[in-house]
Amino acid sequence: MHGIKKMNKAIRILRDYVNKDINIDQLAILLHLADNEPEPVSYSTLSKLMDNSKASISRNIEMLSGHYLKDPITGEWVDTGLGLVKTSPSPHDSEDCVAFLTDRGTKVVWILNELIK
Repeated sequence: MHGIKKMNKAIRILRDYVNKDINIDQLAILLHLADNEPEPVSYSTLSKLMDNSKASISRNIEMLSGHYLKDPITGEWVDTGLGLVKTSPSPHDSEDCVAFLTDRGTKVVWILNELIK
């Protein structure tokens, strides 16, 4: 049960660090990106690895990066994303994008890695 306690601690630390909830698909994306560091990973590759649609991958990456919503009261755009991932168009496929960890994302993954050693 020692491993379960470490996982619980890792999830608590992750939630505290990002100060928002993170779902299991978003965590899986972070781990896949960390596993391929420093190389970016395409949305289509993540889709295959996770057996999930590219649309779902895109939505989750949007939440992991910058996700802007318009405040209904002030009318200002507010970034509700986590700032853990950056994206860019794929250099190999004009219909695909690639994702990679930001410095903050790398720090989060490093913290998790140290916890589960």
